[in-house]
Amino acid sequence: MSELSKNVTSEWIKATAVFGHTPLRIPVQMYVEGDDDVMFWKEAVKPYQTKYDINVVTNKAVNPEQGNGKSMLLSMEGLGKEKVVAVDADFDLIVDEYSTYTNMVRNSPFVVNTTWHSVENILLQKTDYISLVELFSMASWELYTYYLATVVAKEEPRPIKHYGEMLSQFGVQKCACQKNYTKFETAYKAELNNAVESHKEVSAQIKEKLVQLGYNETNIWKVTRGHYLWDMIVKPQFVAGVVNKINQGIQGNPKSIGQVKNSMGITKDVRSYADEWFYNNDMNNINVPTETRAKLNSMFV
Repeated sequence: MSELSKNVTSEWIKATAVFGHTPLRIPVQMYVEGDDDVMFWKEAVKPYQTKYDINVVTNKAVNPEQGNGKSMLLSMEGLGKEKVVAVDADFDLIVDEYSTYTNMVRNSPFVVNTTWHSVENILLQKTDYISLVELFSMASWELYTYYLATVVAKEEPRPIKHYGEMLSQFGVQKCACQKNYTKFETAYKAELNNAVESHKEVSAQIKEKLVQLGYNETNIWKVTRGHYLWDMIVKPQFVAGVVNKINQGIQGNPKSIGQVKNSMGITKDVRSYADEWFYNNDMNNINVPTETRAKLNSMFV
């Protein structure tokens, strides 16, 4: 780790505040995992910006020679009231000793997490497809709890990637487009029947813990990796809706497509536009999870 990153401690940030443009507000540097997380956390800390000058940045923006990511942030030195970290919860709140940093994610006074799996899960609230991911939740309940049982048993060396592979293998995207996950559920239960049965006891314990944490068959989408929900389930619907609006706008005249896209604020390909909108725009309908808001309050109120 560079000398710069070692020296930029909570105390250093506080001491240099007098040289800033807002000396009457308490300076805070909040580090987030990556560029896609910046706008959400900026929105989340807005209620505190009267008292604090909270600058939301990635590590790479401050230390260009280093990388971003959860491990990088949680290994930072000098955390304190003026230097805090915001990370995805991942499975650290569900699986004991899931990672090297599980205890830190749960208990550090200078680390706030998303409560739900990731920023993407929270951002899904601003889409019109919550009912679609709820249907997916109900269909995937047995697969998800079996999968977590293999994680708890440390049988799965690639826990995040493997689950995405299973969703793809069992055709979740096609089922999402049809708004019916029956084939997806039938496929995974047929192929994994023996494996699911062999993990039945641990799966039951996981179901009990999920319920204690406030999750059930309908809302486990909140603790399923948000990237998969957005990329495989929601974004294809969003993109299809935008394309349909474009086609309606051109009214059979392909030459007018540029004009129509410009009028809709689309200056790039539709999939890139979808990601830009998802991560950076229309944050007004976002509700920060209760536990995350409580942690932010403990930091800044």
